[in-house]
Amino acid sequence: TERMMKLKKRVSCMFLLSLLLTVCQLSSCYIFPGKPDDSNTPDVSGTGADLTTVAEIPEIPDMEGSMIVSGSELLSMIRDDRIAENGSYTVRDGKEIVFDATDNNKTYDLKNAVIRLAVRPDGSGILLDKTNHLTLRNARLLVYGGTALSMEGGRNAVLSELHVSGNAQAGFVLDSNSASVRACSFCSEENGVLENAVIAKGAVVGGSPSDGDVDKWGVAVVAEGVRIGRGATLAAKEMADEDLPDVK
Repeated sequence: TERMMKLKKRVSCMFLLSLLLTVCQLSSCYIFPGKPDDSNTPDVSGTGADLTTVAEIPEIPDMEGSMIVSGSELLSMIRDDRIAENGSYTVRDGKEIVFDATDNNKTYDLKNAVIRLAVRPDGSGILLDKTNHLTLRNARLLVYGGTALSMEGGRNAVLSELHVSGNAQAGFVLDSNSASVRACSFCSEENGVLENAVIAKGAVVGGSPSDGDVDKWGVAVVAEGVRIGRGATLAAKEMADEDLPDVK
């Protein structure tokens, strides 16, 4: 009898222990209704998130024999005088080639190289960032997308024998009263567009036929040597035979 009592107590203890383990397992896995477990769910509330839309990089047609490089690689080659005579280079990363104060008082001969640039619509292939007395000369720039070259601040830049082609919004956009453009040319490629040649930053020259009455649309003409001031507007079909002042 005593042996039977001990056996019953042992079975009871084992049953209680099993019941206790079952309750613990259930309590650790149970999710209270209405309160989902989001401990491992990423925060997509948007707090602090960068929702800026980045413009796409235009595609560049392939060209046999053209060396594909990044914008930073090409900049290093220019600074180190490693550009090949009549070389051909393609930059597809959409990043600006930025010349800065370290390029002050420098002259870079690009040796008649063909430089093909994919440029975001809101960007520039080449940017002169507050440079002083910088000269860029002797290259063919085939630009697809935004602006071939822009200048922000700085003074006494010289752009010489730079021939801009491709399918782009503008050739040069210059934020300076002391930039010199010498023996440069601007012409779109076949079936392409080059909306503006040389304008001051913020200026608008001409427009697309889709912007207004097609019957009244025409080409805006800028006479030789005329400067279109910063923020100025020359409408489609108009001609500027004298300087347009800056608009503040």
